[in-house]
Amino acid sequence: MDQRSFATYDNNKNKYREPDAPAYIPREHAMNRLLLMFVLFTAAAVTATAFAQTSALPASTIVKVLTIEYPPFTSEAMPTQGTSFAMLRKRLEGSGIEIAPRFLPPARLQQTMDNEAWHASYVPQPNAAASTVRLVLQDANFIYGLFRVRESSAFEWTDLSELAGKQIAVTRSLKLEAYNAELVSKGAHLVFIDDISQGFRMLEHGRVDYVLAIQETGWYVMDTLKMKRQNYQFSDSAIDRFPYAIYINQSTLEGQALFRALTLK
Repeated sequence: MDQRSFATYDNNKNKYREPDAPAYIPREHAMNRLLLMFVLFTAAAVTATAFAQTSALPASTIVKVLTIEYPPFTSEAMPTQGTSFAMLRKRLEGSGIEIAPRFLPPARLQQTMDNEAWHASYVPQPNAAASTVRLVLQDANFIYGLFRVRESSAFEWTDLSELAGKQIAVTRSLKLEAYNAELVSKGAHLVFIDDISQGFRMLEHGRVDYVLAIQETGWYVMDTLKMKRQNYQFSDSAIDRFPYAIYINQSTLEGQALFRALTLK
């Protein structure tokens, strides 16, 4: 091929001007360019993957929270479904998470936790999986104790063996708790109920000696049942004390979203 086909004709000099030699790019610079392009491509891919993972949930996420009827903390009859749900929704304001309470009988709730991909629960799961975390929401000193018909003497004990032979009404969801087992080992007789109101009706009619309940719950239920507070006592001694907490199943996307929202600093 004629070399002039690659040249440019210069009218001023009446001759062809040879094309300039291509700029030489050192080999190491070329390699750096290739490396930079690879890094940029990889970063873009990682960003896209991360976005896809965090975008798996919609902007508004519905988290179903399992619970039993246990007023005033959780109650299907209350406008806010109880003080526990009111507090939880307040904590989650602006998070895009919508709380959907799911009220179940105690036995059914435990079966649901064992067999379904539940999101969160106000009731602990016996032998919980490693993916279940207990998150303390408030350092409230909730007290589990006993209610009885009022007597003139103080309602206290130094050892649970002093409750031997007594009939104690407890909600069925608590039957696997360690302190219940200790009550049985000390000689108490546990009467399992599905609804805490049932226990107080039994106490009112003399069918049990005591009802095991959280202090606030006991007084609330008695007010609802129109039982006279002055006729009953809450124990000075406690069966258990614990903070306000929720149990979250982090094996679900909804549980992960709830945990992030509640632990966000």
